[in-house]
Parts: sequence; C-alpha cells; structure tokens
Amino acid sequence: MYSHVLAAIDFSSPCERVIQRALSLSKTTNAKLSVAHVVEYAPIDPIGEGLLPGTLEITDELRSRAEQKLTKWCADHQLDECPQLLGSGSIKGEIIRLANEHNCDLIVIGSHERHGLSLLFGSTEDSVRHAAPCDVLAVRLDD
Repeated sequence: MYSHVLAAIDFSSPCERVIQRALSLSKTTNAKLSVAHVVEYAPIDPIGEGLLPGTLEITDELRSRAEQKLTKWCADHQLDECPQLLGSGSIKGEIIRLANEHNCDLIVIGSHERHGLSLLFGSTEDSVRHAAPCDVLAVRLDD
C-alpha cells in the first residue's frame, strides 16, 4: 500500500495519463496525492564567466509563471486540494528531492519511447527510476 503518491507533470497533453494513473492509484490505496512540476533552467552563461546579469530576476519570473500555471492546471483537473510542489533546476534532482522531502513512497512519471541517438543518452524517467528513494511508475505516453 502506498501512503503518498507524487505525480510529476510537465503540462503537456500526454501528461494527462500520468495524473490519471496517479489519481487512480492514490484513490485505490487511500494515499495522499501531490502534484509536482520542475522549472528547468541554466543560470550560468556559456562562456563560464559567472552568472548572467538578471539571472535571479529571470529565475524568479520563471518560477512565478510556473507556479501560476501549476495552480491553474490543478484547478482545471479538480486537484485544488492536492499539495502543489514546485522545484527548479535539474528535473531528476528536483523530483528526487521533492519525493524525499515529502516522504513519498511512489513517484508517477511519464515515459517516452526513444529512437536513434536518444537511445545512447539517459532519459529523465530512467534517471529518476535509478535514483529514487521509492517505487517509480513510468506511464507510457506514446501511442
């Protein structure tokens, strides 16, 4: 039995499958459901000279927009009562951090089929699966 399910979403239409599966599992096991989104950004300039001017303002703006979008997304899906968790930085690292911080025992994340060169590189789903402190359910998003 699970007690706390973390659904990692990216606001894409295929992530509807992620939230449906997470909601179904949380209801079946009477578990708490939290919805998480991660704002990925790179605050260091490509030359390596340090932080770009205005990086903090850009980061704050990205987080603010993502927070508004997460609130609206949850409201649109009748998930207003669910804790809404927002991370920023590495998607894998933030999902793992949020799962640890909130004592989640299941992470539900989307999984895309990979082809060609992408097979040589790890996906976010693979990285989370290998580093997670709990079970991970990868929901297939490709038809």
